Amino acid sequence: MPPASLPAANVDTSAASTATHAVTAAVTGASRAAVDEDRFALDPPALANLRRRLRAPPEASLRIAFYITGHGFGHATRAYVTIAALAARGHSITVVTAAPATLYADLLARHPRLLRLRPAAAAAAVIDPGVVQSDAVSIDSARSLRALQTYLLGWEDAVAAEERWLREERVQIVLLDAPFVPQLAAKRAGLPTVLVSNFSFDAIYDAIPGFDTAPSKQLVFSLYRDNLDFLLRLPGSIVIPAFDSPPQAEKSRILNLPLVVRSARTPRNQVRAALGIPADALVVLITFGGFSATPSSSAALLAGTAAEPSATAASGTSKSAVNIVNGHHFQTAAAVNEDDPAVRWTPAQLVPDGWHSIVAVPGRKGDLLDSLILHDSTADAGHDAPRARRVHVAAANAFVPDLVAAADVVAGKCGYSTCAEVVAHRVPFVYVPRPLFAEEQGLLERMMRPFGMAVEMPHSDFYNGLWSDYILAAHALAADGPRASLDCDGGDVAAVAVENIARTGRIIDA
Repeated sequence: MPPASLPAANVDTSAASTATHAVTAAVTGASRAAVDEDRFALDPPALANLRRRLRAPPEASLRIAFYITGHGFGHATRAYVTIAALAARGHSITVVTAAPATLYADLLARHPRLLRLRPAAAAAAVIDPGVVQSDAVSIDSARSLRALQTYLLGWEDAVAAEERWLREERVQIVLLDAPFVPQLAAKRAGLPTVLVSNFSFDAIYDAIPGFDTAPSKQLVFSLYRDNLDFLLRLPGSIVIPAFDSPPQAEKSRILNLPLVVRSARTPRNQVRAALGIPADALVVLITFGGFSATPSSSAALLAGTAAEPSATAASGTSKSAVNIVNGHHFQTAAAVNEDDPAVRWTPAQLVPDGWHSIVAVPGRKGDLLDSLILHDSTADAGHDAPRARRVHVAAANAFVPDLVAAADVVAGKCGYSTCAEVVAHRVPFVYVPRPLFAEEQGLLERMMRPFGMAVEMPHSDFYNGLWSDYILAAHALAADGPRASLDCDGGDVAAVAVENIARTGRIIDA
């Protein structure tokens, strides 16, 4: 039986599941009871209206500026989908971002007359600093707030310069994912502004200790609240204060989108063959959105003793604990005695024995993955017949959705693009929580739990290289398949909504 359409408000409220994610709920300070879940639900009549309009060409070509935060790769890759849909309908888009230009290289080649990237130096002045991470799953609170304060020192000059640029370029509509300064420039230039996101950074910063008393708090909140006209909300959203507080904000200004996600382009077995992976092998994809998987702090572990758990690890979680997967309990196969200073680590604790792994971590891999790669390259030392490699390092420019579709399990952090890609391709997911990143709450409650094939790996086991049992637990969930699925045409729907807003000032053109 095919999975049902994914309901936006299908939240697992069991005591076990709630306990598993207590850290995330605590740092956001959000009361689940106070959230109107209907605000996150899809509107089938509205979507049907927009899908009908997809059959006809737009009435006129638009000049669009799309501002995209440079925080991680996920914002760039999801915006890519909407940009591709807009360009396919003949619109001209200038992308303003600090993300690597290589992420848009194929789009630039396909639409050289319609798509261009703003020079990085110009983008840096108006693109927010995001948050500072010490590694793939840990936020550095102090550095994040310092970066925000430094960025805001020249924000008024940046707004004035951006207003001039928008007028000179004859831009007609401004899209944002999800900076907070360009919309003021847009409003001063008399342009409609559209947030295309599952969060705004005022909510992200609000979950970081120290922001509540920072002098910039009210400025960041007001830049969103006073200068955004419309919200095209992505799945897995958290509360966006500019539109959801007060809850009675006009729903006509909001459209909840289907999944905005990149799809695989290359058949699964073709991807595997190119990497030297047998078609029938079990494969885990390891990807952390452009960050090193682990910090360079595992020397003791790799020398033969267990590394200390991260200071940000969820308390009370260890390999010996009973773990909760979608409401079911499982005991890990081999508990680790963390009181023993000489616990020996082996690569089989990172990736299950016999499995192949694809490492899609650009640049520095981190100590654990470096050790895994080295062990694989020397495993046949002393043997007459070389063994086939089981660790495969993906090219830096690999198209990640192809790798997701080629895998049996994905291991990574709980960010939008990774979550969306595993849902779209129906691949089980092992995620490491990011307790200070408020976006995670929405992704878990409104995307991953309804999907039903996600396993949380606590920080202690992540940093200690004890991943195998979580990978096996996730793989076991594939037998029953996902509980639900999402339509994946959010980029196309967003493109038509943008046309309507620019032409009529409404999301739905009645």
